[in-house]
Amino acid sequence: MPPATFQQEPIDVITPTVRHRKPKETDIPRTQVGARIPAPLADRLADYCHYERARQQDVVAEAILEFLTKKGF
Repeated sequence: MPPATFQQEPIDVITPTVRHRKPKETDIPRTQVGARIPAPLADRLADYCHYERARQQDVVAEAILEFLTKKGF
C-alpha cells in the first residue's frame, strides 16, 4: 500500500505593515552645552517659554542659530 499523501493547503502569509515616520527636527542628534547666564536673563527666558509654551532648549537653539548666522558662521 503506498504511503498516504497529504496535500498542503495554501498558507496565507500576513505581512505586517511597517509604518515609516517622517523624521522630525527633534531626531537631529543633540549635544549638551553648559552656560551660566545672569539670573535676570534666565528669568526672562523662563517667562517667555511659559507664555509661549515653548521649550527652553528650542528657544536657546534658535537664538544661537540666529546669532551665529548674523555673525557669518
